[in-house]
Amino acid sequence: MADRVAAISAPGKVLMAGGYLILDSQYSGVVLSTEARFYSHVERHSSCDDIKVHSPQFRSEWIYDCNLQQTNAAQSNDFVHLALEEVNKYLQYKLSTSIKGLRISIGADNDFYSQRGYLEKRNLEATYENLKKVPKINKDLENINKTGLGSSAALITSLVGSLLLSYDAITRELTSSDLQLVHNLAQYIHCKAQGKVGSGFDVSAAVYGSQIYSRFSPAVIKDLIDQPTSGESIDAVVNKKWDSSVHKIRLPHGVVMHLADIEHGSHTPSLVKKVNEWRSNNSEQAQEIYSSLDYSNKKLAELLAALDVSYNSDKDNYLHALDHLSNKIPSEWSTDSNNAVVKQFVELKSTLSSIRASFRNLSVNAGVPIEPEEQTRLLDACSSIQGVIGGGVPGAGGYDAIYLLAIQSTVTATEIERQWLAWEELSVSPLVCSEGFAGIECYEFK
Repeated sequence: MADRVAAISAPGKVLMAGGYLILDSQYSGVVLSTEARFYSHVERHSSCDDIKVHSPQFRSEWIYDCNLQQTNAAQSNDFVHLALEEVNKYLQYKLSTSIKGLRISIGADNDFYSQRGYLEKRNLEATYENLKKVPKINKDLENINKTGLGSSAALITSLVGSLLLSYDAITRELTSSDLQLVHNLAQYIHCKAQGKVGSGFDVSAAVYGSQIYSRFSPAVIKDLIDQPTSGESIDAVVNKKWDSSVHKIRLPHGVVMHLADIEHGSHTPSLVKKVNEWRSNNSEQAQEIYSSLDYSNKKLAELLAALDVSYNSDKDNYLHALDHLSNKIPSEWSTDSNNAVVKQFVELKSTLSSIRASFRNLSVNAGVPIEPEEQTRLLDACSSIQGVIGGGVPGAGGYDAIYLLAIQSTVTATEIERQWLAWEELSVSPLVCSEGFAGIECYEFK
């Protein structure tokens, strides 16, 4: 019987707007958290000292002694090991306690990993219906192919949160100060595990949920990344307010996000490196494209917020606009409508199109496949489906994935699925999850 149980989940992310720009603190990005979540369940046992971390999803277990040295022969998991080490240093300094006697279980919702192999082995198409029937936290994964939802950030965030909760360093109420501590500690550990200080939007989404995000200054944690750490040095950094900016946002009522995994793949760091090299050598041209993207990204955030206001202030007019537009293909949407909400949706469609155009411009000039031609043809085809507002390539782009925003409708969802399954140029598989809005949450382990 466990003496104490703590369980926290953290969502995945979709960087809908802000790719490349989000690396610079002067710009912001629109990040949506997903319904797909990562789960960490921690049990404390006074009857033992060792720590066992079990991942049934990947049939793996890591065992550590009271000094956090791995004692079994399993291949090490650097993210898990580093999280245990750094949280332990913090707890030793802050609460004069050490982590020991823990039984930890970690797992992720299926959308974090491609389920193609599981379905193909059973001669099943990758339909929404078939994907929903895959066992929750599917253990039958032969090849681990990520879908780009930020599994490492969600893992670190949920594990750090559950460890802190287990030792009462945070509360189940997850107050603003609790969230700040989880964010800062998880952000630092995630950067250290990756060996670099990234933009941090993935960890921020895992903690706070859907948001408009501007990054923190890398100098905030650079010393912790480059040097050996102590509980005191970690505490000095994680228990202060950073200069990142988070403003909560959500998709408007009646609007859903459709996500697809593309079986092709891109190496994000390579794309980013090439764009940064081009930017440094072509500063004037880069500034022009970045300014155009920044304008459209900010406009997107403004429109999402404005539509939310429209729904809350005049539901009847808003619902009438949704009904009107859901039965039309996007090219038939008209700015001549007398309905102000219709005009907002038309402007949203135009803004998503502008973001795509700027990404294609960046692709051509930097010589990097941010929105590859194959993705362009797929997105253009999807944009002709009734009820679809628009879409794009999330994050740094490439061949990995696409997203669509659409008016919530069974007819529209069915047609999107049909288009994706019939597409021959690329292998397209839908994900089940949509936007989840929320950040970390306590949950009851079953």
